[in-house]
Amino acid sequence: MRISPVPPPVTALCDGYAPKPRKETNRGTVVTPALTGSILRGITRKSSIELLKSWGVPVEERLLSVDELFKAAESGALEEAWCVGTAAVVSPIGTLSWDGRDYPINGNKIGALSRRLYDELTGIQWGTKPDPFGWTCRV
Repeated sequence: MRISPVPPPVTALCDGYAPKPRKETNRGTVVTPALTGSILRGITRKSSIELLKSWGVPVEERLLSVDELFKAAESGALEEAWCVGTAAVVSPIGTLSWDGRDYPINGNKIGALSRRLYDELTGIQWGTKPDPFGWTCRV
């Protein structure tokens, strides 16, 4: 599987990705893989989940199969997808490629939720936004 961030297509490795499926019963829910196997218990992942929940965005941490992800992409139910990590912060995924097929996500554009998440996390990191969680300290 190749994951291409927006805009230049580059293979990305990260702590975890959080696809956002759109279904009748799951509209607006962020689904992220459970902490098993290759998904790391990263601070950026944890912070992202805490921020999303504080905004009232439902978050599911569960097993997520490649088949489920690509079915959602193929059907158009996948609204956004992104990777999170210490260096990358939030890196939107523009296209998922698998088995010789490409699945563009959100028209290969940065989604509103991933943009907001990036802006909020970096704002807290740089001290330009308030830190309601007590994550930062003056040195």
